[in-house]
Amino acid sequence: MPQVTVPRPRKRIAITVIATLLIIVLISAAAALFLFRAKPMPQPGQAEAAALAAAQKLDATHQYTLEAQVLQDYLKTKPPKQYQYQPMLQLGTLALNRHDYAAALQWYKEAEAITGKVQLQDAAGAGESEAALGNKQAAIAYYKQAVALSDPNNFYGQTDYRALLKSLEASP
Repeated sequence: MPQVTVPRPRKRIAITVIATLLIIVLISAAAALFLFRAKPMPQPGQAEAAALAAAQKLDATHQYTLEAQVLQDYLKTKPPKQYQYQPMLQLGTLALNRHDYAAALQWYKEAEAITGKVQLQDAAGAGESEAALGNKQAAIAYYKQAVALSDPNNFYGQTDYRALLKSLEASP
């Protein structure tokens, strides 16, 4: 009859300790891989979309101060230029609505500088800001640009920049 050897208690304890340590190491490695796995790079525009969505929700609930803070925090991250225009326009509109015309004008001018050309929204906002600040000639110049950029065939929902321009030109 073959002789069966029973491991001594010390060997069993050593095998159990080694097996336990091996399991702990494997679990730790799996946890580390899970926690520190490579995160996909954000797609261009995702941060802007998230900031604008957050700002839009704050705007809908009339939390304008927080909205401005979200947009300014986003711009502090120095995103690529093509993702700065819309937040700057929104900050200009918020300042305009607060009757902070100097700040509004600054935001609209920064938005214009980002694109390198005048667009309807920044021209209209800058024109309104200049008019409110009493800078009639500058307002007229911006409103002329807004008239040139607006679509005469699609007037529904648009401001009548021609009428604004005429009222400014007619006033002393």
